Amino acid sequence: MADFHVYTPLLLIFWLILVPLLAGFSLSRVFPDQERTAGFVWVTGLLLSFVIFEPIALVCMLRIVYDSFVHCARIYGVVMLLLAAVGLAQAAVIAFRHRGEGVSGILCAFFPGYLPRDVADLLHPRRERTRVNRRFSSSELLYTVCFLLLLAVQLFLALYLAPFDGDDAYYVVQSLQSQQTDTIHTLAPYIGYSTSLDFRHAMAEYTVWIAFIARACGIHATILSHTVLPLFWIPLHYAVCACCGQVFLRERRDLVPLFLCFLSIFAIFGNVSIYTPETFFLMRTWQGKSMVVNFLLPLVLLLFLKLGEQEQGGQWQTLGKRERLAPWLLLFLANCAAGFFSTSGILLVSMFTVGAAFFVAVLSGKGAIRHRLSLIVFSGLTCVPGAALVLLSLVFRPW
Repeated sequence: MADFHVYTPLLLIFWLILVPLLAGFSLSRVFPDQERTAGFVWVTGLLLSFVIFEPIALVCMLRIVYDSFVHCARIYGVVMLLLAAVGLAQAAVIAFRHRGEGVSGILCAFFPGYLPRDVADLLHPRRERTRVNRRFSSSELLYTVCFLLLLAVQLFLALYLAPFDGDDAYYVVQSLQSQQTDTIHTLAPYIGYSTSLDFRHAMAEYTVWIAFIARACGIHATILSHTVLPLFWIPLHYAVCACCGQVFLRERRDLVPLFLCFLSIFAIFGNVSIYTPETFFLMRTWQGKSMVVNFLLPLVLLLFLKLGEQEQGGQWQTLGKRERLAPWLLLFLANCAAGFFSTSGILLVSMFTVGAAFFVAVLSGKGAIRHRLSLIVFSGLTCVPGAALVLLSLVFRPW
């Protein structure tokens, strides 16, 4: 059984924040400058870490009989540390180039998305999305404080109450078995005996990833699931929703904190049954289904909102290669991560992706038919990894 050490919080910050941030930094160079904020880079790194873990865990589960989790943890840890090292090297080069600009100048060089746009950007067709220095109104500050208080209440209750669910007996036990027995899906969670491969649950390697974080940080997998992960995933959900709100309210961004207040109130009082998204969000945060509904689907919505902005009035023709590539790359990572969290999430995210693509193609203005069709085709291609996992599950399904 894992023991809690004084350095466990530092290790949690290292594996859940610093390593994904540096891994995302190594990939963020392909994205346009206006999108490169700290939150954007962190989300990119998280998606990348989830996508990397899935094939490593599947190969170790299928090819290694004994100590499969040990080999999986070693390979994944080395890969993520290498990606983080690449990001750290890139950050060191940027810091050296801007060493005379002070700490603020170096941070702005790391994340240029926080910089105000110059005159050329103000003349850009999408000038309504540019960021300028402005003073926050008293009402906006009040809404922000209210949202932060609501968020603090949710985090405190998630930590203090640590609500449990009947699925603990299966999913949390899967994480605990991997942590304590060094195996991956070879023991039945309910009875602890050897069992045949249940590929429907084995495809979703989120529980094994939790076991890796628990092993790497020296913390019990159950404690990690119920008291630690909500402190990271709940703010992550609101960060993605805030980005969506900035697109919805692009001409009234002062209302984004109020938008988040409404979402928080709905989440707190949305526990009208055990099946609502709000119940999964606050009481079953550790489950893969909750991550699909409260993280991946809002993220896919955000990406298509950005694609819709690009398509508006044919403005996609004025974009550079990086601006066109960024949403598709993140959409591909999001669809790959769907199978990592839940097998049902593959179908849900894929359907949402294709449906949103049709919606954007129909409402994209007077764009060429060929370009509209390419939107649907590219959206379908991002769903290929999920389809491949489904076919793989059919091959290994016990008949």
